[in-house]
Amino acid sequence: MTLEYLISHYGHVALVIGTFLEGESILIVAGFAVHLGYLKSQWVILAAFAGSMAGDQLYFFLGRVKGEAFLQKRPRWETKVRRVWKLLDRYRTLLAAALAWIIYILAQEEEGPGRTSALKRGSP
Repeated sequence: MTLEYLISHYGHVALVIGTFLEGESILIVAGFAVHLGYLKSQWVILAAFAGSMAGDQLYFFLGRVKGEAFLQKRPRWETKVRRVWKLLDRYRTLLAAALAWIIYILAQEEEGPGRTSALKRGSP
């Protein structure tokens, strides 16, 4: 078995696992494999979405269920944790507006000659 065979046959599964655990650097490698023709871009997008979404949901759930116990075992972090919560409470609206603005700007960058952004088209 060659490396090309392994990538073309098991690359999408490896991508789901890799994006579940880590994310960006695995996706860069997958993009390179697409460029070389070992993987199909639409399957890479789907696999990366599935892996990262599953990982994010699991990590969120773990934080929601076990986060407080995790932090209670680390009393030295208490002042830093309180500071973060205070900042989040204070700047919640500003943070939400900034993230919405960033998403809007990124969607606009997708435009070019003869193309419109997904926001203007109304579909992905």
